[in-house]
Amino acid sequence: MFRKLLFPRVTLANVSILRGKVSNLKYMTHVSGGKESVDTSYIATFEINSQSIILSCSEPILIDMDDEVAVAGYISQGIFRSTAYYNFSKKVYHASRVSCLVFYIFALLFLGLTAILLIASSASFLAILISGVLAFVSYRFYHAGRVLFEASHLIIKKVL
Repeated sequence: MFRKLLFPRVTLANVSILRGKVSNLKYMTHVSGGKESVDTSYIATFEINSQSIILSCSEPILIDMDDEVAVAGYISQGIFRSTAYYNFSKKVYHASRVSCLVFYIFALLFLGLTAILLIASSASFLAILISGVLAFVSYRFYHAGRVLFEASHLIIKKVL
């Protein structure tokens, strides 16, 4: 379980598009945050051609039963996980570009912390160990951003 969290088998080559009619549609909203800021995620679960799909977006999802849609994402644990869609019936789409940028910013932040730590500590063993962890975290953020970007790119370039 821990290995799957650290090393998910999602690569850019795994990102693909599913297209078909929506069935078994359910909506959820996830709200998190506190007094100062609130983050809302809109989640839809549905099936296309008997494939279970979880679609997560930062704005309301405009999909109804029997709509013809295309979703871009990857399969993880038998579920197609998507962050981008195009609804052919309503002529609307959502491609998550902002979240890609957030992942890239976090990756650069962690890489910057790694460089500062190595320079400031004159390369002690503990600093090198912590730097390795920070570099790994940077890579994971970068990789997550690339997967989101690729899903958005597929929807925009191949479907629209």
